[in-house]
Amino acid sequence: MAVEHGDADGEASLPTFRPFTREELAIIENRILEKKLTAKKKAERRAKNIAEFGDSARARKLYEQDSESESEDEIETNPKLEQ
Repeated sequence: MAVEHGDADGEASLPTFRPFTREELAIIENRILEKKLTAKKKAERRAKNIAEFGDSARARKLYEQDSESESEDEIETNPKLEQ
């Protein structure tokens, strides 16, 4: 009996799982889709630069500039999801 009581105490200290609301799930799905779209655009730009300039230093430089400009456009975190 003592072992079972110890397990119950351990389970009580664990945080309760709270399912996401529909709004939170929609926000999460939108973020995932935005990240996939950003990655796709980045790959397309890289392929375009490589096709235009070859795999040269100039193409790498343009690719790095694109990466830097995208990192500035980071998505702000939603305070509702941080709780």
